[in-house]
Amino acid sequence: VSSSPRRGGMTSTNIDAAEQIDDFSPTTNTTTGGGGGGSMKEKKSNSSGVVVDPAAETTFLHGSTCVVWEGELYTYGGLGEYGEFVDSITRWSGRGENREVTPQNKNMKTDVPPGRYGHTATMSGDYMYVFGGQGRYGAMNDLWVFDFVRATWSPLDAIGEAPRERFGHCACVSENVLFIFGGKDARPGLNVESFEDLYGFDIAEREWLHIESRHGGPSGGEGCALTAVDSVLHVLSPSMPSSSTTTGGSQLSH
Repeated sequence: VSSSPRRGGMTSTNIDAAEQIDDFSPTTNTTTGGGGGGSMKEKKSNSSGVVVDPAAETTFLHGSTCVVWEGELYTYGGLGEYGEFVDSITRWSGRGENREVTPQNKNMKTDVPPGRYGHTATMSGDYMYVFGGQGRYGAMNDLWVFDFVRATWSPLDAIGEAPRERFGHCACVSENVLFIFGGKDARPGLNVESFEDLYGFDIAEREWLHIESRHGGPSGGEGCALTAVDSVLHVLSPSMPSSSTTTGGSQLSH
């Protein structure tokens, strides 16, 4: 497996606020990171076709995820300031301004994923893949994809055994495979369960695969980080130094 920079990849990007604001009506008020109020008369589409709501009021997020698409930063999910489960996508621009993306699904009650935190969001091309996280009724192991071009959510039905319900895990995409590692599950009245397993989701075939390592693996649990460089998955574990595993032969080295 190898990885290379793509248009929708997770990259550090300097966003020109003026260029982004030009995509919208100059008479539209916006909410700033300082919590200022705002209202809008109508929703606008930016140059990429994504419908955004300039009246988004998200100023605090815990356990959210962020991705970069078309040179712009987007966050999804998280816990709000008062513990509410956020189920929206927000586009952030310069000077602390943010705008909520409006999905174009017909049924907003059933065709969009429920709010969550501690999930993962990973870009592949124009698509954002969201897996798991802690929801209102416990940890989840559902997989959703958001199409930034069409601004629509879709659940992904897959073959094979999916990872267990979890949150606080890590993920990355390499050569059209979504990798999921680590995380934990905490249920009322039960012991906290930490995971050290590695899964791959073949995006083209829509199939889950459990990947076994020949020489053990890094510690998992909550708060890990995962990336792929030159056919190697690099894991930053919260409880031990960084480790790497060769994805092709599942060979681990420290």
